[in-house]
Order: sequence, then C-alpha cells, then structure tokens
Amino acid sequence: MTSTMRAIGLARYGSLDHLSPITVPLPEPGRGEIRVRVHAAAVNPADYKVCLGEVKLLHARNFPMVLGYDYSGVVDLVGAGTTDFKVGDAVFGFLPYSPFNKRGAFAELLIATAAEAALKPESVSHAQAAAGTDARAHRASKGCATSAGSPSEAAACSSRESRVASARPRSRSPGGSGRPSSASAPVAGSSSRRASAPTP
Repeated sequence: MTSTMRAIGLARYGSLDHLSPITVPLPEPGRGEIRVRVHAAAVNPADYKVCLGEVKLLHARNFPMVLGYDYSGVVDLVGAGTTDFKVGDAVFGFLPYSPFNKRGAFAELLIATAAEAALKPESVSHAQAAAGTDARAHRASKGCATSAGSPSEAAACSSRESRVASARPRSRSPGGSGRPSSASAPVAGSSSRRASAPTP
C-alpha cells in the first residue's frame, strides 16, 4: 500500500477558496484505535466556521488542515489492543471538536478511537450514517428495537441514546441552528458516490 493518501486540505483561514485536494501521509492507528476508509463525510456549520477562522478552537491549527467531523466508512486497519472492531466492519461516528484534534474526515482514511465509532446498521447507507450520526442510527447499531423487550433493556437503550444525542453536533456547533446537518459528500477515491454533493 502507498504511504500517502488524498484529502481536502485548508491552506489557511479566511475563505472556502483555500480548500483544495492535497496529498498527506497515510495515518497509522495507535493502541485502541482503528483506521477507517471513508465512504462519506458530512459537512457541518462547524467546518465552515473553522474554515473562515471564526471559531478556531474546534480543531488543531495545523496547515494544511483536513476538516470534517462526521463520517461513515469501513475499518481498514486496527491498532493493538483494539477488540471492539475488526477489519471489514462498516462503522460511523464523529471526531471530537478539540484544539488538539489534527484529524479530519475529508480524506480517504481517518483514525478514530473505539469511543468515536459504532457499527453502522445495514439498513442505513454510508451517506445517511455520515449525515445523521444520531440516536436513531445508534439505537439500530446496538440492536435496540423500537420497543425493547424488558424494562432493563429499554433503560439500557434509552441511556445509550441519551449519551449519543448529547454528543451530537446540535450541541457542539457554535452559532449554528442547533439542527444536525443533512449534507454529506463522498470522499475522493471512495467507492460510495451516492451522496448529494460531490467533493471539490
């Protein structure tokens, strides 16, 4: 395998015109991490605000900067000590909003921890999973039926849904509408090209 990958990088703050295709080193997963081949990534208000330089604390200030937080794809490689996922698993999730986060979903591959991913339900496409990383998809990924069989199962599902819902972009998109974005785009080089907006 090649030692590089393609991504969409931000050369500097200030304009969407500063986004362009770039080549970056292929990331390697560390202990407890997985590498995901991205099939779709969602575009959120946070990406736009970081790109303009209006909210810089959501991402590490490394240039060229690869943005993108919500993603869906297939596990390509697992790091040491990783037991929750295996190569070939279809997963979805979101990367953290953090000034220490140098990762981005607008790339062919990304690194995520087990806590930043969940198995993608077979009934949900990669584009849908990336654009709607919400409690309903998470419920399906954990095998929670519309009505769980027992009170304890219902409580467990409800608790998981609450944790995921509280972490959604609606609560972490400063200045946004409070609604999760429905826009998603396939990453250059991925096999999925059914999303509504093509990557530049």
